Parts: sequence; C-alpha cells; structure tokens
Amino acid sequence: MVTDIQGFFMDFTTKGSIAREFTLNPFPPPGRNVFATISLSTVNSFPADVHGQPAAFMARAYIPNFQVYKLDGTVTSGHPNVPNEFEGNSVFIPNCRTITFELDVNNAFAIAQITLFFV
Repeated sequence: MVTDIQGFFMDFTTKGSIAREFTLNPFPPPGRNVFATISLSTVNSFPADVHGQPAAFMARAYIPNFQVYKLDGTVTSGHPNVPNEFEGNSVFIPNCRTITFELDVNNAFAIAQITLFFV
C-alpha cells in the first residue's frame, strides 16, 4: 500500500550542453521502500540559426544511481538485480538510502517531473 507520494521537478535552458543531478537527502536506516520515476514533461528547441538551419537539440531524464541499505546496515550502490549501467526512468528500490535523478539538455529548454511512491 502506498503510504506517501512526493513530487519534484527539474528544469534547465541551455544553448550548449548541460547535465544536472538532483540527489535526495539520505533516508535513515533501514531506509524506505520507494518506487521512483522521472519523466520529461516539456522539451522546446530554440529557433533556427541565422542561416535558417534548425539547431539539433536533445533532452533525457533518468535515474543514474541509487543506494540501498543491506541487512547488516551497510550501504551499497544499486541493487543486485539491476546492471551497473542502469539508466532507466523508473525503479523500485527496497530499503532505499538515496536516489539520484539526472536531466541532460542540449540546445533546448526541458522540464522533468520526479515522482516518489513510498510503500
């Protein structure tokens, strides 16, 4: 059963390339069971350049890292069932300590919505 829902957002505008991370403050042991999501809600490109060529643009939102408490109270990155190169946009994390969200933007304005469901 869901016991709490929290939401956040990230937004950036750049005519170059930028990657920003947002990491939640650590939950105290034994952590919280959380289903986390991040999704793009807006992506807008800039107008064409002086020669009329549209600028290439890109945005992506994902979860690059999270930490969990093990049974002995120590902390580990990731989860045994998730590969190290995990870059998905949703994940269930039992005994969560921290979660890091990332928004990468290139020649655009982008907004990402973060939602946490605590169970």
